[in-house]
Amino acid sequence: MSNAKPKTGSRPFPPRSENGVSLIELIVTITVTAIISIIIGQMLSSGARAYSFVIERKAGMQTSRLALLRVKKELRQIASKDSLIAATTDSIRFYKQGGGLISIAKTSSNLNLNGQLLADNVSLFRLSYFNDQRTLLTMPIANLYDIHQIKFELRTTVNGNSIYLFNEIKPRNF
Repeated sequence: MSNAKPKTGSRPFPPRSENGVSLIELIVTITVTAIISIIIGQMLSSGARAYSFVIERKAGMQTSRLALLRVKKELRQIASKDSLIAATTDSIRFYKQGGGLISIAKTSSNLNLNGQLLADNVSLFRLSYFNDQRTLLTMPIANLYDIHQIKFELRTTVNGNSIYLFNEIKPRNF
């Protein structure tokens, strides 16, 4: 048997220390960290978009709801059937209790009350009129005295999202 020892200078790489990190381990660690960072970034970005959507939708709903409540308030104050001047699918004119003339109309993409803006970005404002038998009256309405109940619908658009609200009322003095 031979007692020959290998030459220490013949190795191509120095001996690996147990405390060091190899290049492969470093690349794998950086890759895994990058993938986790991308996933967390996407989750944070998605959460921010959802929050922004909710805030914008809430503001749009509030504006639309306020406009709808104002229309409801005004329609409830129609003085009498005699005080109706005009009733179409997108506008109504009447005298309210106390004698004030009221005009509610959709013009282009706005809903106006006596020329004052109630809501913008309006894609639909529709009035439907019913008789005392709850039958829909056809347009044009031949006799405004036939109107017993009014349904009104409002659709607005906020950042591409549609908001649809409706209500029905029977004016107090009918």
